[in-house]
Amino acid sequence: MRPSPSSVAIVAPCRLWTLPARLAVLLAVAWCLGAPGAVEAQITGQPNQGSTPFLLGVRGGLEVTNSDWILGIHSRFGIPGIPILDVQVAGELTFVDPPAIVGGGGFEERSFDADLLLRRGALAVGGGVVVRNSYWVDLNTPRETRTGWSGVLVLGGIPGPRSLFSGQLEYRYSRVSGIGYSALTAGLSVAPLRLLR
Repeated sequence: MRPSPSSVAIVAPCRLWTLPARLAVLLAVAWCLGAPGAVEAQITGQPNQGSTPFLLGVRGGLEVTNSDWILGIHSRFGIPGIPILDVQVAGELTFVDPPAIVGGGGFEERSFDADLLLRRGALAVGGGVVVRNSYWVDLNTPRETRTGWSGVLVLGGIPGPRSLFSGQLEYRYSRVSGIGYSALTAGLSVAPLRLLR
């Protein structure tokens, strides 16, 4: 999903850390964010049951295939009457070059994902549609938007019975126009409707 190196010179992104170090940091962040809800459920004796509350959040991570950084937003909510099913939507920017604001080339890919998740406790698995906007040939051709599919595995993401916040770790494999890529993200969500209680 990258323009051909022979057709255009792309500024190399900053490689500040090795891939294992980046993955270790993401795992540690996700664990720290997700732990409070699980601990609260154990202390209160109120496991996370029923539909997932409406959640809004931010996420960051790594496109593992190309070692590029990801930033995005997401929303997740349960389907009324079917407590084991969630819907999750996300919008993400994948930075192939560092952003222009820090002196990079500013080449980013834009993605939108919509997934149906089957949830069992803190684990959810599912998939859905991915829409990807990028330069598919080289930087001299117009950006194109293409659609594909993705499969996703989510750990966490459900706040404790009396919590406003939750953390999640997500692994996603997507395929668009015959090109596959993997991404690992950590996210922090808030349940805004609980603020009204």
